[in-house]
Amino acid sequence: MHSVSDETAERARVEAAIDEGVRFAGLRDTQRGFVVEYLHRDPLEWMSCCGSYCDPCVQKIGRAVERTRELLGLPRWR
Repeated sequence: MHSVSDETAERARVEAAIDEGVRFAGLRDTQRGFVVEYLHRDPLEWMSCCGSYCDPCVQKIGRAVERTRELLGLPRWR
C-alpha cells in the first residue's frame, strides 16, 4: 500500500520530469500539456509531422516526451 507521502513524491517526480522534458525540447511552459497528453500514448497515433510548420511541431513535442520518458525510466518508443 502506498502512503500519501509516496504518492506526493511520485507526483512531484513525474512533474519534474515533464518540466525537464519541456525545457530539453525548447517548448514553452504553456505547451507542457502536450507532453502530459502524449506521455503514455503510442507515437504512431500522433507523431506524424505534416510539414506545415505547426507551433509546436509534433517532432518537438516528441523530443520532450521521449526525454520525459527517459527520466521516468519508461521504455523507449523505438
